[in-house]
Amino acid sequence: MYDCDLKVAMIIKGEGLPRGKKVEGMVRSIDLVPTLLELVDISTEDYDFDGSSLLPVIEKGKAKGREVYSEDLFEARGKGALQSFRTEEFKFIRNLTLGTEEYYDLNSDPQEQNNLIEKADKEKLIGIRKKLNAFLKTRVSEGKTLSKKEKETIDKRLRALGYIK
Repeated sequence: MYDCDLKVAMIIKGEGLPRGKKVEGMVRSIDLVPTLLELVDISTEDYDFDGSSLLPVIEKGKAKGREVYSEDLFEARGKGALQSFRTEEFKFIRNLTLGTEEYYDLNSDPQEQNNLIEKADKEKLIGIRKKLNAFLKTRVSEGKTLSKKEKETIDKRLRALGYIK
């Protein structure tokens, strides 16, 4: 759940995108599908995506004010069920299996070395925990199912952009 593991470059290439443009700030992998669909002129209004298109962020060249959630709930892999919540200013990590929590001030400690959980604002932590709990609730998508023709159209457009073969 630390940035050294979670931070990866997101590279998007295709028609309608500026060549070689770098976007500062955090983006999320859940934003990729809505972005790709917008690139191929497919409306996402009828679908219940957790993410949103990155095209406005790409245009601005900066992603500001975003909140990023991460999880690893496969306990057999390691230390236990893990969640993190990150903003530009702080990161909160909790291990549900071990019952531990960590809080980092990313402005003064970008390497996440000094756990400030004991000094963190208790009301703020309660709010963050509520957000993390909400992510654990499963929900069934009420979005519509694609017709065979819609799927073929999407596949054709994504293939033309080089995202699928």
